[in-house]
Amino acid sequence: MRRKYTIFLLITSILILVDITSMFAQEAIRFIPRSLTVSDDSVRIDLAINAKGITVPTEQALTLTPSLCLGKKRVSLPPVVFSGSRRARFDQREETVNPDRNRPVPYHVWVCGWRRNDYMLRYLVSIPYASWMEHAELRLKQVSRDCCTEQVLADDVLTADIELPSPCVTVRDTVVLAAEVVPAVKEVERIEVQKLTPPSPSEPQERRVAVTLYIDYVKGGSRVDPSYGNNYMELRKVDRLLAPLLGDYKVDIREIRVTGYASPDGAYYDNEALAKARSLGFRTYLTRSYGLQDYPFRTAWVAEDWEGLRRLIKGKPYETAVNFIIDNYGIFEGRERYLMDLQGRRPYRDMLVNLFPKLRRIELSILYEERSGYEK
Repeated sequence: MRRKYTIFLLITSILILVDITSMFAQEAIRFIPRSLTVSDDSVRIDLAINAKGITVPTEQALTLTPSLCLGKKRVSLPPVVFSGSRRARFDQREETVNPDRNRPVPYHVWVCGWRRNDYMLRYLVSIPYASWMEHAELRLKQVSRDCCTEQVLADDVLTADIELPSPCVTVRDTVVLAAEVVPAVKEVERIEVQKLTPPSPSEPQERRVAVTLYIDYVKGGSRVDPSYGNNYMELRKVDRLLAPLLGDYKVDIREIRVTGYASPDGAYYDNEALAKARSLGFRTYLTRSYGLQDYPFRTAWVAEDWEGLRRLIKGKPYETAVNFIIDNYGIFEGRERYLMDLQGRRPYRDMLVNLFPKLRRIELSILYEERSGYEK
């Protein structure tokens, strides 16, 4: 998919329209979608933004906010801002003195002047996947701001249907169910075996085994160190999972899936980078430790496991309030700030200490075929 969209800048002030119409006449901002894809629990949006001949009055700013919409459902992405120099200084000072938790953090801010300039940006964003997004609209909202007012100039449809592929993995027409969150970090190991196809005496039987691991890392690290923290005990689960399969000549491993999860605390992009690095790091550990270089791997990561948090807060006195915040505020619209401010920060402190560590995990699952009645 490589469609081009051109959004011409709109001028809001009638008083200066005559003076600057000719100046803005040739200005254009092009949004060029490079790809919109789904990887497990995330929608990955890759756009190229090209702006040519841009000038912005010193007291004004133009905010462009992409979003995915379907009916009443809407997820706003981080905005891109073209700001005049005074407006930029004022906004920076205002955010330092009196932060506005309702204002989304921009993906990028260009400080522009009266001289025409060209700007280019690679816009890479990942957001949690929801099924309604598969046929959502890609829209662009344009908002003009000056010292006292904010005005919506347009809310245009860039693509009527983004046609996202479904993230559901089909393996020989079987559906893989999501693994549940283990309810305690150090709880007794749980290895689940699920038959994916009905048994047949003439056909290999497909099965999936899965285990949840809580690997300890040095702060910010992604390398698996078996001697660090409680890793020795956690990695024994991997041994007990893999050893019977690798030692059985009747077993044919079809897929090894590694998914890394991060908790919602902290910046989304930092969480995504860490979850990705730890997923890839754990795959490297498996490959080197068990000689799996030629086995089919699938590696995925979830930057912020909000659905896992929903499950963990069941029965908590703040369950209803937290679910309301998750349902009504996007991850780029101050969701975590609202959680922090809830009931004097007491729920957030409880989640930070007792729940978030349970969300930081690696899920390992193996899909395999077992041949029955096979003679070596």
